[in-house]
Amino acid sequence: MPTHPYDRPRELGAFLRSRRNAIRAARPDAAGRTRRVPGLRREEVSTRAGISVDYYTRLEQGREPNPSPQVVEALARALRLDSAQRRYVYTLAGLAVPPSPIPHDEPLPTAFLALVEDQRIPAFVLGPQLDIVASSAPSRRLFDRFASQNFLEMIFLDPKAPDFFLDWRGCARWAVALLRVLSADATPTEEGLALLRRLTAESSTFAELWAVHAVDVASTHRVGLRHDELGDLFLHVFALELADHPGRRLVLCRPTAELAWQHPAQYDASAMAVAAINPVDLLSPGSDQAPLVPTILPEPTIR
Repeated sequence: MPTHPYDRPRELGAFLRSRRNAIRAARPDAAGRTRRVPGLRREEVSTRAGISVDYYTRLEQGREPNPSPQVVEALARALRLDSAQRRYVYTLAGLAVPPSPIPHDEPLPTAFLALVEDQRIPAFVLGPQLDIVASSAPSRRLFDRFASQNFLEMIFLDPKAPDFFLDWRGCARWAVALLRVLSADATPTEEGLALLRRLTAESSTFAELWAVHAVDVASTHRVGLRHDELGDLFLHVFALELADHPGRRLVLCRPTAELAWQHPAQYDASAMAVAAINPVDLLSPGSDQAPLVPTILPEPTIR
């Protein structure tokens, strides 16, 4: 009888077998010469992983439904799994995927950085401590009033932030929750700990939000900004995970209108304001309707 394609123990066994067969191993031939042959023996995998041959055989045969995280991690190392394969084998084992062993300071690919920098909308990459590690020209103009390239320092330590972020406290909550999530994926560094101590000492709001331990980070939300030259801007913000680079987020911004469903022309006003940052027009304004002044969000209460 055919097995269900999502019979996880069987799928786990089949995946382990496929990876074992994909590795080229060095073995002596009949003349004593070393040659490379496809595939590892089960004994070789079990030795590398530090488990018994019998137990590994049962795993491949789909007869061990609950391997421990330690066993799965040992097999990931023994079979030289990359980050995507490692996530997959943890999922098949029914386990939460732990932080990747990839160091958080591993450089992003040059081609990816160029792709971010070439974006014609505000786009930037945040590191584990919310440093802006890459950004597009529209993004740099959007945040040109801030001296720091760290998003946390912008929000909590720069006195211009409460005027710039129309929902300043909402942005502050999002940033602190994101810091907790990204920090969990990264190895602690002295620089990161020093930043945390500084923020806690110099910003009572940061200390308050950090103590809440919130980790509910919306991947999509709207934000209002008040720019010195461009006026009030309203943006859809998308914060995307980089699967092969834990502790990073790609943030993309797209023009929208805040609280303007009853005033479609307001969308055009916001879009044209952002178009001033971009080398291309993002939207064409309506020809029959005069743009309205965008609705202003309430000023945040700073404590």
